[in-house]
Amino acid sequence: AGCREGAAAATTSGVRGCDVKPTSPDQQGQNARILPTGMVNVSGLPLRTLLQLAWDLQGDGLMDAPKWTETARFDLVARAFASTTNMDQPPIEIDTLRQMLRTFLTERFQIKTHVETRDVNGYVLSAPKPRLTKADPASRTRCTEGPAANTADPRNRNPVLSRLITCQNMTMAQFAERLQSLANGYVRVPALDATGLEGGWTF
Repeated sequence: AGCREGAAAATTSGVRGCDVKPTSPDQQGQNARILPTGMVNVSGLPLRTLLQLAWDLQGDGLMDAPKWTETARFDLVARAFASTTNMDQPPIEIDTLRQMLRTFLTERFQIKTHVETRDVNGYVLSAPKPRLTKADPASRTRCTEGPAANTADPRNRNPVLSRLITCQNMTMAQFAERLQSLANGYVRVPALDATGLEGGWTF
């Protein structure tokens, strides 16, 4: 049985007891929570955001969706899995939850999708005048927020700098790959390494 607006029915997606309805025009803000009781509560999310969550898409990964999906907001309450308050019940995997949401949205909105490759704009990492320190190859590869231990914080001299990331024993290829997760509000597709620098660096 499909889950229709305002209905409480089982679905082929595994999302049971679901209830979906347009968000009230008076409601402000957005919220999405997965509760230990197995309930998924979503309020005020645009349909486009729900689609991106379901298909795990970033930035321009969702193309050619109708314009109204950006403004049409929905509330969703569903039981996706049994309560996890019992220690023997493992929490649901996020990929499983995405698949449930994907199947539910497909049923509810009669969505048709396909995957294709398109050229998009992206970033290329270059190093015209690199000022990096060669890393100890035995040190751990990582990036952390804030300055390295026992080093001055440059933000103390320049308050305009609001965020500082310190990377240790990282190749430029690894750094380019990680940029999308470090700054996903700006870097929406994987960056390419064109520095020509080999080995690990600390910066």
